[in-house]
Amino acid sequence: MRSDLRLALHLASTVATAAAVSMAQVRINEVATSDDGLEDREFVELHLGGTQALSLGGWTLRVADAAGSERTLATIPQGTVLPAGGFYVIGGPALPAADLRLPTFDALPNDTAALVLRDASSTPRDSLVLESFRGLSPALAALAEGEGIWGAFQSSDQQPVAWARVRDGYDSQNESDFVLRPATPGSSNTLFSLLPWRTTFDTAPTGSTVSELYGTRGLVRAADPGVSAPWQLQPVVASPQGGRIAVLGEASGESSVVSLLTDGAADQSFDAWVYLDAAALPVGESAAWSIGLRGSSSTEWVPPAVRGTGDLSNGNTGVSWTYLADASGAVLYLLDHNDGGYGTNARSTPRVLAEVVLLPGVNDGWQRLELAAFGPQVYAKVGGAVFGGTTAPALGDFYFAHSARVTNPVRTRWLRFDEPQARSFGDPIPFFVPNPAITPAGAPVQMQDYSLGNPDEYDWSFGNGAGQCCNVNLPPASACTNTPSNATGTACTDPTTTYPTPMGPIPGLHFPTLKVKQTPGPWAPPTAISLVCVYPATENDQAPFLLYLPFNEVRGQVVTNAAGSRAALARMPVIGGPWQSDPQRPGFQGNEPGSGALGAGTSAYVDTGFPTELCGTVVIVWSTLMATPPTQEVAFCGAGPGGTLRITTGGVNGDRLAFSGTSIGRLVSGQNLNAQGQWRNCALVIDNLAGTARFWFDGQPDSTALFFAPGTFREKQGGSFRVGDHDGAPATAHFAIDSFGIEGNASSAQRLALLSAGEPAHWASFGAGCALPQTGATPAISASNAPRIGSPVAVRVQNAPPAAFSLLVIGFGASTFAGTPIALPIPLPAPFGVGCDLLISPDILLGAGAVAPNGQLAFSFPIPLDPLLSGAHAYAQWLFASPQSAIASDALDLALR
Repeated sequence: MRSDLRLALHLASTVATAAAVSMAQVRINEVATSDDGLEDREFVELHLGGTQALSLGGWTLRVADAAGSERTLATIPQGTVLPAGGFYVIGGPALPAADLRLPTFDALPNDTAALVLRDASSTPRDSLVLESFRGLSPALAALAEGEGIWGAFQSSDQQPVAWARVRDGYDSQNESDFVLRPATPGSSNTLFSLLPWRTTFDTAPTGSTVSELYGTRGLVRAADPGVSAPWQLQPVVASPQGGRIAVLGEASGESSVVSLLTDGAADQSFDAWVYLDAAALPVGESAAWSIGLRGSSSTEWVPPAVRGTGDLSNGNTGVSWTYLADASGAVLYLLDHNDGGYGTNARSTPRVLAEVVLLPGVNDGWQRLELAAFGPQVYAKVGGAVFGGTTAPALGDFYFAHSARVTNPVRTRWLRFDEPQARSFGDPIPFFVPNPAITPAGAPVQMQDYSLGNPDEYDWSFGNGAGQCCNVNLPPASACTNTPSNATGTACTDPTTTYPTPMGPIPGLHFPTLKVKQTPGPWAPPTAISLVCVYPATENDQAPFLLYLPFNEVRGQVVTNAAGSRAALARMPVIGGPWQSDPQRPGFQGNEPGSGALGAGTSAYVDTGFPTELCGTVVIVWSTLMATPPTQEVAFCGAGPGGTLRITTGGVNGDRLAFSGTSIGRLVSGQNLNAQGQWRNCALVIDNLAGTARFWFDGQPDSTALFFAPGTFREKQGGSFRVGDHDGAPATAHFAIDSFGIEGNASSAQRLALLSAGEPAHWASFGAGCALPQTGATPAISASNAPRIGSPVAVRVQNAPPAAFSLLVIGFGASTFAGTPIALPIPLPAPFGVGCDLLISPDILLGAGAVAPNGQLAFSFPIPLDPLLSGAHAYAQWLFASPQSAIASDALDLALR
């Protein structure tokens, strides 16, 4: 089966599963009862589940007060028919999505009250009790499910939020079904799953918001931990992960609440590095935050009153880790919030499952915080201490909240976290990742457990694939419980260690395995297996490319940098052309004939914008094919005008490779490039630690090497780095070039062999989107990570028009329209504006819901662990329609591996 067809079937299955939600009744689906300013954007959204349309003519929306008296807010006109799956919005005067206008500003209640939906015969069809923290009268109690919505609510025009059912029409007979989400009146509440969500913030600009987390007031921002900034006035030490961290909170201490923009789930887990400040605050001051799952919280967030005093309007539901600090010190609480109620007015109150007193120098600072709910079970961990309990299963969100009451904003105690991981799961499934998976000999390798389903027993084996374990290959850090050292033929297990750290692996390939179970159940049927590649000690861990050009663009004079870093430009001009050429080799071909390499015979080169400043350990890797023998010296790469660094062939070098123009001397290869019409993978490895420079060919080291004083390689030369040229002598006059990259760490034979076998998984954007006329902003497409088979990937966009309807186009070609001879790009018809083009073949169309108020959206899907998908390419493009205009993003090339 063709790889693009296999991918299409996988995608179709994913979308069908995500869409399999059906409800049979009209429900109050989403509510915003208060916004800033004139309160003219309030709304109540109705949703009809099932498969039949329904007449709503004569239905009324009413408000019931504590005495049970009702007043009519709106009457739906006769002739109004709501289609199955449709939405009907009753909204304020300034709400664009309103189907029926509320008669006045501030029409919805801002106090404890109930919204009641009655049909034309006055029969109640649904009700929703709001802000029940003030207490439920008998009349309101009769209308409430659970506690009602407990906490207070306030939206804003800048960051509109609403109480939304966790999925459209979802009703468990409990008003904790409502969670705090971006306001989407007239559009679906249901989110696509981003899970598993794992990220770091190292590459995010300081002060930028984290797009996957959205809510009220102070959003989550990236911060340098040791630098004071408006979003973090109190610097802290770096986290164990290093790099930038995430920060939630306002310097004023005003409440901030955000949630992870992913589909709600019942069985969830979250863990992250979290900074815990154990110091006491001055008398009268306090600071608090919560990290919760299976629930939500209110916009006017106050600390939970777990100490018996304080404000009772917190509103957390689900379970949470909650931090409270005041004059008595700091405590971390594990809380089961039940339905969100507090105090004598509540039907159910929260339970403290664990209380951890924080002590300076003992359990404060950066700690790994874990929280999971699986069925009725709660599992939690802080540092090395493990806690548990029970809770009622519920569908909900991951949420984060913060507030403080301090006189000096430096003491605000922001919620600071790093390297978060959020997951949902079912039965226990073993899954782990060696870190690092590519390592020098003698370094520790930590097995990071990501098993699903809260297993409580682990069976690790650190064998080398030949029956050996617990020996010099990968001995575990703790004592081997089942096998003595150097034994063979049996398993090597450590059933109590979640994150074992084998030490001192010798060079070679190793195959650690894991089985898991949840007591008293059996061992889970699958056995997870991974691979650890260990290299000689002079070689370092694999690092992201500083520059990587796959040359898969099907048209145009611009190529995309698919590197993991942005040391160079994101897009780079090709000087000269046309330049596209088909590499015609497995592992490097795109879906499109005629493209995939920088072609020979064109004298084209790429101006990377990358400064010619190389230092330390460097690897330059590329593939090349000789079309015609060079008659003079030509360069595969080199410094721009005024620089001398270059890699060349021809001329005085004959048919060999030469590296020259630097302070460490000149290197000429022993092998040659005289195989006309044959692709060769070439690499220059400069190992600064060992003081050696050597060429590699097709994953094998060359016979000659250049030796220099260790630690002394550093070159800074004029002009930006060029690919395919140096000083007007382009190699592309005779050689095709493909998959050109620069790495900042020395690569091993296995790493270079992998690069010579095919392109690594990567994504690259291409083409041009069109701007929103009102703002001039152009939607920009990207991916969450490299698209590796067996792992999820999210197609993301930013700068999209807020609240616009989105359509994600997935294609398996980018040169012609759906298999026809019609060439792409094609101008999109009205209402799309001038310059809006369809850039890819529209093979799959996915409605992805409304754009978030911050102009961002993501659609996540798993890439199955199907080896036949390796090397396949898929393309994506976003289209958006709003009342003002219709616009399109640029396009995305997903190269699977």
